[in-house]
Amino acid sequence: MVKYSYNFFKKYNNFDIIPYQEVVDSYLATQNYLSTIKENYGGDNFKPINSDTQNVDKGAFWDGYSPAYYDVSTIGTGVVAAKADVVSMDMVGLNTKWDHFIYLELPSELFTVFQKGVHSNPDISIFKKFIEEVNIKKLTDTEIIILAEIYDKIYPEVSAVDTFFIKRELPAWRQDININQYISIKNDGLIYPICFNSNHGILSRGTHRGIMLASTGSKVPVFILNNKLGSTPPDNNWQVTLAERYGDHDMHFTMDFTNQKLNFYKNNELVLI
Repeated sequence: MVKYSYNFFKKYNNFDIIPYQEVVDSYLATQNYLSTIKENYGGDNFKPINSDTQNVDKGAFWDGYSPAYYDVSTIGTGVVAAKADVVSMDMVGLNTKWDHFIYLELPSELFTVFQKGVHSNPDISIFKKFIEEVNIKKLTDTEIIILAEIYDKIYPEVSAVDTFFIKRELPAWRQDININQYISIKNDGLIYPICFNSNHGILSRGTHRGIMLASTGSKVPVFILNNKLGSTPPDNNWQVTLAERYGDHDMHFTMDFTNQKLNFYKNNELVLI
């Protein structure tokens, strides 16, 4: 049900509860494979960090541990950075508050219907319209690039975002959106599931992968921390909040391990299962 590029994560099933190290090893195995076929455009950190045991500079770029990432662009123009989530996460609380991940496959409708923005772009409504046109017309890679150029002319409004290093100005409809990343995921699938180092809420990261993968009809795989030590399933009434880019700060979901169902709520009303 998930469109993956490689086989490293295909072994996991919805609602699996998996030891920390096994999950990390799956990410690092993928990273090691990419290092044999792609060039590292990123930093020199290839493993998880943990501020419980390591010095972390919260004011530095990536807390002082700049992660490696590899260019996986499929069309030869621009860099599409594939980064193992676990090498850019602070594993705080490991073995004291948590030691297992829960693997979930989120329905594509959560993203195609309810997602409103990505990290540095609060409004992706035109991008979603763009994706719909690509799918309806079954466009080739070259035709997708041409359509993006047409959209730039139809929707010329520009927005600016301050990144860690530069101020980036782009057409607002695709600000903080890499069309090449969309093409890569559309053609080849997802390389890394989205991983969260929180058990209170999700989707404050991974927003790009979410909407792009969901637009292909695939479910979206995520790892979330189990909210207790060990592999015992969480209580069915555990509510996990969704980031502000979904709904209007009013969405959460619960995990029904007994029936293996995810229930999504907006303003406490069930809207998706």
